[in-house]
Amino acid sequence: MTKISYKSLLTYSIPAILAVGIEPIAGLIDTAFVGRLSTVWLAALGANVIVFISFGWIFNFLVHGSTATISKHIGENDQGSVAEKIRLIVILSIIIGIISLILLYILEPFIFQFMGISNEITPATLDYFRTRLYFQPALLLSTALIGILRGLGKVNTCLFIGILITASNIIITYTFLYHLNLGISGAALGTGISLVLGCIAGFIALTIKSIRKTYPIFSDYRVSKEHIFEFGSDSLNIFARTAILSTSFFLSTTVAARLGKFPLAAHQVMIELWTLCAYLMDGIAVTATILGSRFLGKKDFSKHKALNSKLLRLGMGLGLVFSIAFLLFMAPIQNVFTKDGQVLAILTSIWPLLVTAQILNSLAFIYDGIMFGAQEFRFVRNAMAFGFLVFYAPLIATAYHYNNLFIVWLAMFSLVLNRVVTSLFKTKRWPVTLYQQSH
Repeated sequence: MTKISYKSLLTYSIPAILAVGIEPIAGLIDTAFVGRLSTVWLAALGANVIVFISFGWIFNFLVHGSTATISKHIGENDQGSVAEKIRLIVILSIIIGIISLILLYILEPFIFQFMGISNEITPATLDYFRTRLYFQPALLLSTALIGILRGLGKVNTCLFIGILITASNIIITYTFLYHLNLGISGAALGTGISLVLGCIAGFIALTIKSIRKTYPIFSDYRVSKEHIFEFGSDSLNIFARTAILSTSFFLSTTVAARLGKFPLAAHQVMIELWTLCAYLMDGIAVTATILGSRFLGKKDFSKHKALNSKLLRLGMGLGLVFSIAFLLFMAPIQNVFTKDGQVLAILTSIWPLLVTAQILNSLAFIYDGIMFGAQEFRFVRNAMAFGFLVFYAPLIATAYHYNNLFIVWLAMFSLVLNRVVTSLFKTKRWPVTLYQQSH
């Protein structure tokens, strides 16, 4: 990209926005399909989604770490390192996927007992879990492949894979739920099959001639110790950061589950809408990571500063659009997911937090992309730990004590605010830290 303009950034970001936005849209559709059939199923889906999201997110260094490091090596014109990192990431994602499957299988009796799932929704919860469990390796491998392709700048290919996963998920899940009457396990099976298709598409994309000629990915299977330790160090920091974030979502859902099926169902709808906006903003964050890494690799600091400034302004604008949409269309949006009067009443009581959080939420994700592009993984880890201990933990304990879903979401809001403020102060110091050290 020769010129940093809003038009060029939007043109570059739109495929990434659509690609990362497809996954939560599929989650929204699953929620709508299930919620219209049964409130009990909706609550069971909510419990399961947060478990699988948590086990997926804590390994998202396979996405963010791979995108950042591959983009940086491309900026440095180091083709051999690109190929080695790709091999390392694919191998790691397969190993970690199998390990996480085994862990989930072993921990099943304890997870939902800890969450306090009621007897009424336990059978449906276990039906979904025991089907979806076996597709966990496919989830991690597909996300790793998308991270690799992002790093290579193949955002349109990522969009195609996202469309494939979402379209197949919608069609298969609808067929299994409404025509074959497979119950809630049909929704789990639809999601799993779509992830397998995504893995197949990702591998095919890596074997096309233009990539195979430039980067000898499969011509050699060696990985240097230097690259293992470098990626391992970055991955541990991202892992710790995401583990804290996933823990916050898990604890929030645990508190919601103890309030009963109606609050848990409302919480599930809020999670899906919150996640949708976050993922859409993550599309712009991907641009910050890919282009930011390359500009820093080339030591083009003026473009790096211009990129970050314009992306943050774009984020604020899109966050404002989300806030206005949630404010003006509250009732129609809520009615897509449920007709249950009690669930709707609870949703309405916590809706103001969803409306007011969107600008900050947008900035938080773009700052994450900026930090990943600069490979400030240790700072991101420390900032998340600070927010969790100082703000989130006291608030979630208060929510648990008073059985209050509004305070649960206030705790989530506090983490977002902390991410924005700490990142703002960090980037203000870059002229005398990051840029000078990179010369």
